Amino acid sequence: MAAANRAKALRRFSTELRMLRLRSGSPSLREIRKHCPAGQKPAIATIGKLFAEDGKRAPRWDLIRAVVIALAAYAAESEISLSPSESDPKAWRTRHEQLELVFDEDTNVDSIDQRHRILVEKSRVLETCNDTTPTRRGRFESGSLFASWHTLLKLDLKHDFVKEICREAVLHKFLRSGFGGWTETRSPSVRSRLGILHSIDVDTIGSTLTIMVQSQVPPDWSRINNSLLLASPAVSLIEERLERGYNYRFRTVINPSRAHVPSASTSTSTGDGDMKVRSKRVDIGNPEGAREWFRERLQPLGESTTGERGIRRIGVDADPTSLLVRILPKERGVKIGSGIRVSRAEIRGRLEVTDPATFAEVLKNGLGHARMYGCGLILVQRIE
Repeated sequence: MAAANRAKALRRFSTELRMLRLRSGSPSLREIRKHCPAGQKPAIATIGKLFAEDGKRAPRWDLIRAVVIALAAYAAESEISLSPSESDPKAWRTRHEQLELVFDEDTNVDSIDQRHRILVEKSRVLETCNDTTPTRRGRFESGSLFASWHTLLKLDLKHDFVKEICREAVLHKFLRSGFGGWTETRSPSVRSRLGILHSIDVDTIGSTLTIMVQSQVPPDWSRINNSLLLASPAVSLIEERLERGYNYRFRTVINPSRAHVPSASTSTSTGDGDMKVRSKRVDIGNPEGAREWFRERLQPLGESTTGERGIRRIGVDADPTSLLVRILPKERGVKIGSGIRVSRAEIRGRLEVTDPATFAEVLKNGLGHARMYGCGLILVQRIE
């Protein structure tokens, strides 16, 4: 148990250090060494081990301090803004102390005090995850960086509970179980704060429920009962530099709907002379309508991020006629008895990046509405 706790703590520490490197502009190990303080320039191989997860002991604090200072200096040189909790050596000193506590054999990592300190530290990291992924300027003026954790879950549909997970109300709670401790579990904004997006695929022939989960913080799926799983959760940190002109294959599920502007006769009075307008969204239930919904959000090269009727564009362009569109079954509302039915459509095809910063933001936060219902996640694969 002690060895497992140490490995988990070291894995978490290394992941946070890799994220700092990523948000600093992904400098090479040689660049990191170059920016270390004078008289504190460790070997390149030594620096590389800090970003790995196969260490047997906690790294020395003086080494961590030198690398953090170097990453902050590189970010400043590249005109990338980092928050104090990311680049301040004092914040990293606290993280390092937590790691050393776990490696102390006499310390009970399951104690209430230790859990509290880890949760406090997690809350500090969360502040950095709510920031917009920075755009690297200078040498990569047209590029932008996208980073997130992806989890592939394969569940056994023969299990009664997995069949229940297909209902959105249960699925929502199931996904939140992988992010305990990052924020208040019952917080209504937990999904948006942690950047949680998901998509599901049901294979009735193979009795498999596949869930792809994207998040801005590393998940912990250890709470899942092993009897539900067909394979161990596959978690990976995705780091992708987006450049103008890059081409990708993509798949996404959208909620094709439009805002309905009510007439004056359907508005209600607030009692003080003002009129309260009740907004409503109208579903689009046919493939051509869904195709047009997506086309309106495409952003040809050189055009503004805002399109007709104030629609936010997504930083990519594509040939709308080549897109494959499939209308999916509607999802029931999370609240039982609400009567809500959410329309969904799957869109596949090829796209070209025209505005890397905008596209990175869309990849991070999702596209359109109904993200709680499996809409909005965009999965991409680079076409070389």
